[in-house]
Amino acid sequence: MRTSILAGSLKGRKLNTGLSHDIRPTSSRVRESIFNIIGSIKDEKVLDLYSGAGTLGFEAASRGAGSVTFVDNSVEAIDVIQINAQLFPEAILTIVRGDAEKFLYQSKDYDVILADPPYGKANLEDLAQKAIKRLKKNGIMIIESSKNENWQPAEARIKTYGDTQLTIFRN
Repeated sequence: MRTSILAGSLKGRKLNTGLSHDIRPTSSRVRESIFNIIGSIKDEKVLDLYSGAGTLGFEAASRGAGSVTFVDNSVEAIDVIQINAQLFPEAILTIVRGDAEKFLYQSKDYDVILADPPYGKANLEDLAQKAIKRLKKNGIMIIESSKNENWQPAEARIKTYGDTQLTIFRN
C-alpha cells in the first residue's frame, strides 16, 4: 500500500506503508488537518512516536522540519521507515526501534510531538503526561486516537474526523 506526501518540497512523492494490517497510516484528511493546526514547521525539531510507516514524520520533513526522530517498536515499521527515508537524502532523520514511552525518559526536547499509538492499546493519559515533559516552550503535541476511547483531557483541544480524534496540547 502507498500514500503520498501532501505538501512541501516532496509533495506528491509516494511513501511505502508496508503490507501489514498492523501499520495504519494516518489518512490524508487527518494528516492535512494536523499540519494546518501546527502551522509553520520550518526548522522545528519533530518527534514522531509510534511512527508506523512514518507518514507524519515524512510529511514534517517535506514541509521543512529541521529534524525528525521516528520511534516505533515494530521491526516491520522500522524497515518501512528506512525504505521511505531514502526519499529524503537531505533531511536530518533519526530512526529508533524501541518502546515509545521508554524513549521519552531518555530523549531531548522537541518543538513538535506527534503520537499515533495503536488504537485502544495505549494509556493515553500516561503517554500525554510523559510526552509533555519533552515539549519545548511554545511547542505543540498532537495525539491521534480513536474517538471511541472517550479521552478528553481538560487542558487539551479536541478535534474529531470520522472515527479519529486529535488531542492537541500547547506548552
